[in-house]
Amino acid sequence: MPKRTWPLPFRYGSDPDLNKTMAQKRLALVFAAALFVGNGVEASNCALRNPQRQIYELFPEATNYRTVSGNVDIAAKRRIEAQIGRELEFSDLGKSTVCIVLKENVPIGFVHARAEVGVRGTTELVWALDLNMRVLQTRVQRSRERHADVLRSEAFSRLLVGRDWLSLRDLLDTETLALEADSLELPEHSHALAAVAVYSGVKTTVILECGFANIVWTARVEGHVARFFPDAKDITVPPRAVDEATRTRAQEWLGWAPVEVDPDSVKVVRAVGKAGESLGLLVHAHWRRSDPIELWIALQPDGHLDEVLSWDEGEAHEDLAALQGLSMDELRDRKEPAARFVAEVLALLRSGGVGLD
Repeated sequence: MPKRTWPLPFRYGSDPDLNKTMAQKRLALVFAAALFVGNGVEASNCALRNPQRQIYELFPEATNYRTVSGNVDIAAKRRIEAQIGRELEFSDLGKSTVCIVLKENVPIGFVHARAEVGVRGTTELVWALDLNMRVLQTRVQRSRERHADVLRSEAFSRLLVGRDWLSLRDLLDTETLALEADSLELPEHSHALAAVAVYSGVKTTVILECGFANIVWTARVEGHVARFFPDAKDITVPPRAVDEATRTRAQEWLGWAPVEVDPDSVKVVRAVGKAGESLGLLVHAHWRRSDPIELWIALQPDGHLDEVLSWDEGEAHEDLAALQGLSMDELRDRKEPAARFVAEVLALLRSGGVGLD
């Protein structure tokens, strides 16, 4: 697999001394603001300390890692805020780094460090995420908080592990960002600090997806292709139309308007073998349920459903796994929501010109 490697001039009347004094004050304010900005950005985008030790502790199976930079600019800020439903702090903006963790040059996860202002000071948190952007581990890198030990506890770890940004957000009150007390096993005196850490996890996941969009996406694709298609030597992106006509053709073939899948979430890559042959397709899509479920679907070269990987390990995953080996026509003829979801995904691909036959 190839390597991816501002003060405006202003005068206060005609008194020169007054102008000089005010100009000096304004200059001092500019320097103060610059210091504040610098400290604010640094407070959020902290460095991963001793990365080699921490990464191999968090991912014992790792053999290497890559450190890459991303940037939360105005465009990314808007996307992130639209997704999490809250405005970011100024300290959340700017450049930061993420470590892509590798096992024999194949991505297996991500490590990212963030600093958050808590109740009594700054706490640096390290987040380990899998390829589905779920929390594998979190650890306190440095903290001045009185109750930081709670963030190191088994109870707090159990609260976070396995959650993506949506299920982390569900732990917080949407207005106050306080923890929903009925879901906790933590001492009451630690709730405020724990809420800061949980919200840090929400931001971490979404910031990585938006501020490091192409980098993180490529790593996720490479990792999933290696899992589903271990003999793949290359990855290509098949040409695909995405327009209203495509959706109309999909509806005509299905006999109903796609309702289970979010059409804008559908992305596809082709796994290619050593001789240039197609090994199959890897498809990404969101299933519209009470909360969207992100899914990766592997298809055989003939369009049959090969395997489904979902962050949801409950009923939804079981329903989808039961569909393995079915063709597009067989999926279309079934009535359960899981089958209709996969049929809608395949219909959108075929109608867009992606060869499935």
